[in-house]
Amino acid sequence: MPFNAQRRKLLLAGGSALIAASCSRNSFPGNPSRRSRTASAAEANTPARSIKHAYGETIIPANPQRVAVVELSTMEASMALGIEPIAAPQLAIDNLSHLPKLDGETINTGAPNSPNLEMLVRAQPDLILTSQFVTNDDTYQMLSRIAPAIALDIQDFTDWKKAARLCGEVFGKEAEVQKLENDYAARLQELRSTSGTELANTQA
Repeated sequence: MPFNAQRRKLLLAGGSALIAASCSRNSFPGNPSRRSRTASAAEANTPARSIKHAYGETIIPANPQRVAVVELSTMEASMALGIEPIAAPQLAIDNLSHLPKLDGETINTGAPNSPNLEMLVRAQPDLILTSQFVTNDDTYQMLSRIAPAIALDIQDFTDWKKAARLCGEVFGKEAEVQKLENDYAARLQELRSTSGTELANTQA
């Protein structure tokens, strides 16, 4: 069936109902509702920054403490910058063995292109990080109702440098990104010099 405006409204309405129900179930002392968790920075007198991304511009905490990621490239880039997510797809957790092991329990957010909204609500993030590659505008709108959400302007999983730079902007870690790139370039040059002509023209 063609995707039309009526189906789009139904999708958003269904997602909103799920989020509202989840918030209602989690509104008790020690587990505040979405309304209190995502109060504006001005109301909470919390430092904040404005970040431009694939779906607009979003105000986020200056120093987010509870970051949820819903796809692989944003998780990889975030962890490389020392940000440990509180929620992530199990797929990413299982397939990023080159990254440091997560210390605590990480909530499974489900499939990257169809994240589990109820689990995200339970995670109580103060920032949700995804990419335009896996998250369309409708899904982004639902994520942004849970917490401030950033969709990185990346189109595939291979552009790790761009993902790292964008995450560096989100977290204010531009210097760390530059160090990562410098270390990577030095390591690649070392491999080229010890591997003869095989890697001489390798671009990475």
